[in-house]
Amino acid sequence: MRQLLLLLAFLLHTGLASAQTTTPAKPQAFTSKPSVKKQQAPPVYTCEGGSAYAYQRTESRADLNRCPHPISAVSKSDAENSYGRRPGK
Repeated sequence: MRQLLLLLAFLLHTGLASAQTTTPAKPQAFTSKPSVKKQQAPPVYTCEGGSAYAYQRTESRADLNRCPHPISAVSKSDAENSYGRRPGK
């Protein structure tokens, strides 16, 4: 009987000790790399007229206010490569 009580005390002690030392399981984090978004440059504005030669950083520039054609918001690289524009003053 004494051995049974000692065994029961031992099992209770080890069960409580392991319950106190374990931490709750955390949910597994997603292990793939997070996608890094490439920051987009702010758009530049250009007059779609054939005689226009420059792009502007803001839409409220006087050069664009005089443009009788539609104004396009495009990326800087598109304005330089596709439209053949250079930076305005």
